[in-house]
Amino acid sequence: MGDRHIPKVNAGECGKPDVSTLSIPNSNSVDIMIAKNAKLILGSELPGFFAKKVDSLGGDPKSVQLVRFGGSRKVGGVAVTTVPAVH
Repeated sequence: MGDRHIPKVNAGECGKPDVSTLSIPNSNSVDIMIAKNAKLILGSELPGFFAKKVDSLGGDPKSVQLVRFGGSRKVGGVAVTTVPAVH
């Protein structure tokens, strides 16, 4: 969900990668999912937030899907199950 990404493969050094390319006001997650025609599975209030970003970039906001904690959703034959994590 970052706001930056590398401009090309292996940009920079291992200890100091080149993350000079900005994804603002989007996010690199949205850029990747639109480029790969992928789905984004999220919990909590995040689907609405990301669906707006996807829609503003011409993607399908329905590709952003909600899965509540402990819930599952099947995507392309793969079951995605969420679990709570405490950090």
